[in-house]
Amino acid sequence: PWQPILWEPMGGDANQGGHFGPVYILINYALSTVTTNPLFFHGCILAVFVLTAFVLYLIVEEYSKDKTFGLLAATLFVLNYYLHFKSLNWNCFHSHSTNTFTGALSLYFVIRHINTRQLKYLFLSAAAFTLTILNFESAFVFVPALLILFLVSMLKKAINVRRWFILSVV
Repeated sequence: PWQPILWEPMGGDANQGGHFGPVYILINYALSTVTTNPLFFHGCILAVFVLTAFVLYLIVEEYSKDKTFGLLAATLFVLNYYLHFKSLNWNCFHSHSTNTFTGALSLYFVIRHINTRQLKYLFLSAAAFTLTILNFESAFVFVPALLILFLVSMLKKAINVRRWFILSVV
């Protein structure tokens, strides 16, 4: 009963074609209550796209400690229009842009947690990942990315411990 109320302002199907996306519906509802102008909606999705490029810059800069490399990565992300064609041109595909944004935030917070060992970043990553999963199924691409990130950080830590042990024995 509540889905048509949230979904109908955008002129869509309440069932979303069999997809479960409460965050997707919430974004549609929130933006359509401000105005039903598609240009406003498109501008918001474009802003999310630009914010995603900034988060990508933060990810690369935090991981590699190289601002130039981070700027290059963010610039390549923005310039590669082909990857974002549907989500930037057709408002109904905004879930992919918002998923990329929240998924990138999740990756960034995991990297911050690995570098600082502060638990708050792990909670922020979990919150961003939950939003990503509840938006659309394309979020599951971030599961292996997060697992690989954790695995690499554990291997780096194991190598450092092993190196310290060898040096202390010698």
